Amino acid sequence: MEKSYLSAKDNREQRPVVKEGLGLQAHTKIAVHFSEWQEEEHLRLLAKESNDDHYGIDEQSGMYVKNGKMESIDGKGVYLLKDEKFYKL
Repeated sequence: MEKSYLSAKDNREQRPVVKEGLGLQAHTKIAVHFSEWQEEEHLRLLAKESNDDHYGIDEQSGMYVKNGKMESIDGKGVYLLKDEKFYKL
């Protein structure tokens, strides 16, 4: 991700914060601690700003990416936001 979009629940200022990302995955936004922190609204806000791929990942879950495309998931909590709906993968 070119940028890192921190949820208001994930920083001391308790407001959304944008920081430089590592640049490892382009055109993808991921909300971590997705179910545990009820981050649906955070991911919906990010989706309004771009046409990127938008995923929510629960704790103890992961997503494997190869050549910019999701290859597989690990765990039971990976979600895709598409057309304003969440799909459990």
